[in-house]
Amino acid sequence: MLVPPLAAAFGGVLAATAVSVVSSHSRLPQVIAWVLALLLTGRCVVVVGSWGTRRMVMTGDRFMLVSGTFGRRVKLIPYSALLEMTYSRSFAGRLLGFGTFTIEAGGRPVLVIDYIPYPEQLQLLLSGQSLPHSRSDGDDFDPAEPD
Repeated sequence: MLVPPLAAAFGGVLAATAVSVVSSHSRLPQVIAWVLALLLTGRCVVVVGSWGTRRMVMTGDRFMLVSGTFGRRVKLIPYSALLEMTYSRSFAGRLLGFGTFTIEAGGRPVLVIDYIPYPEQLQLLLSGQSLPHSRSDGDDFDPAEPD
């Protein structure tokens, strides 16, 4: 998620530097090149900021996705509507450690969250949070009590 905007910002600064060197007599191409480089760098800052502020929250009865850099957007899905939550990893995702979560409600994808770090651990955590643990004898398990 971060590689394309970072590469575009770096390429924009490189191109603006090249234009400044090549067209040292004319100011207009230099100004245009540097304005475009600043726009690409600004876009990169916004994408990095929005990636850093995205949070997934699971409460006792709903799943929430909170996102946004300058404004907040909250997506709520009650557990009763949550039918399936899956994750997938591409080859690049396996190499770099990220995955994609797809949450389905009503038989269709409601929410797709890309570039989630450590998706296996998160899947185990989420499934443990959303599915209550049960024991065959019906007693509550307390790890502080000896057997």
